[in-house]
Amino acid sequence: MVPSSILALPTQVQPFTPRVNFKGSTVFFPSSSKSESMGILTALIITPFNCRINIYTNSANCINIFNTRMQSDIVSPRQKLKQSNFLIWDLIFFLINEKHLLVTLHKVSGHSNNPHNDEADLLAKAGAHITEPIIVNHKFFSKQSLGFISWNRLHVIDRNVRKWADNVIQPLLFNSMVNNKALSPIKQQIIDGDIDWTFTKEWLNSNDHDALCSIKLSKQQGNRIKKCNFIYPTIDIQQRNYPHLYPLGNIPCIECANARDDNAHVGLCKEHSNHIINILTQAAHDLQALIISNTNDAGFDLDDTIRSSPLFNTTFDGFLPQTHPGYLLIHHLVPSDLTLIFHNYIKDKKLRFSLFLKFFSTLMSSIDTLIWTCRASLIKQWESTLSITKNKKRFYRQRQKKRAPPPAPDDSVQNSSPRRTYNH
Repeated sequence: MVPSSILALPTQVQPFTPRVNFKGSTVFFPSSSKSESMGILTALIITPFNCRINIYTNSANCINIFNTRMQSDIVSPRQKLKQSNFLIWDLIFFLINEKHLLVTLHKVSGHSNNPHNDEADLLAKAGAHITEPIIVNHKFFSKQSLGFISWNRLHVIDRNVRKWADNVIQPLLFNSMVNNKALSPIKQQIIDGDIDWTFTKEWLNSNDHDALCSIKLSKQQGNRIKKCNFIYPTIDIQQRNYPHLYPLGNIPCIECANARDDNAHVGLCKEHSNHIINILTQAAHDLQALIISNTNDAGFDLDDTIRSSPLFNTTFDGFLPQTHPGYLLIHHLVPSDLTLIFHNYIKDKKLRFSLFLKFFSTLMSSIDTLIWTCRASLIKQWESTLSITKNKKRFYRQRQKKRAPPPAPDDSVQNSSPRRTYNH
């Protein structure tokens, strides 16, 4: 059974009204807004016809939903199904229309030593122990043409189904990600929560082009996704996909020749160290300037916060450690150390994402230019020495299909030429 949420109806505030109070509980998808909206519903259930009702609540969300529904002449089915607790709100407005009520909601500050609000809090706590919950019967709305989705045949999902399903699916996706062999280089960072997936998603979906759909945008977002999933076509992947074009054996890094050329090695190569140090140093300066120019509450500790952040630590010796947050940056993943700074100094959510994308776009442009593009240029030069061209890759599958079928088992004649082996 889903844990119970609680609701409470405050006592009347008029001095000559008989003092009546009520407490209760409800179940399924508990939240503070559901408790408050259920409190409003229970108040209207016992209200006489043709009354003027003033309800005081500390839930700004309930007030916004109520005012929006009151001001909207027609609520489309799509809008209704996206609203949380829409069964409760449908019943609230049904009662208002049937009883001809004039209802006004007033905002009360929570935890402000208001005696009536404090009494409501006490009733709410007591309501948590009530074992018989109040549940809205969805069959009451049988005249509606909307189709309801139920959870385990227990209760209707009276909220945005996509968001609700996303909460169920995300843990499964996370488990599959942790067990993904391609992401083994950052498995520990994933488990430790070093990656901010919300900001990473914003970055992967960001569009700095004029058109909503374009070949350039598809290519750009495709490259980002490949890099963060460690499936970007480095030499080892090219060797796997085109076995007859590339030599056999492990092919070392084109830049340092000290390790196998694969996605995990990008960023760890000693030839990248100076570039990474310069990039992180410039990024720290740009981040500080960006926050100062967009907030008045930066304070004197901003410089210390950035300097002490593990992300901007450039004291590593030789090459970038794999545990360094900068390694995540190289692969278009957003480190939590970076987003922590944005959360601490940029309080407005919309502004925070906007400034982040502005800063991160400049940062990743430098990384792509100095590391990924440079590698691609060197690999292209190396491929030209082996006569590997773009057209050979393009028509590789077609040409392989046109080749003669393999000889019969009793055929002793071998016409195939021996494969070359890469020596270094």
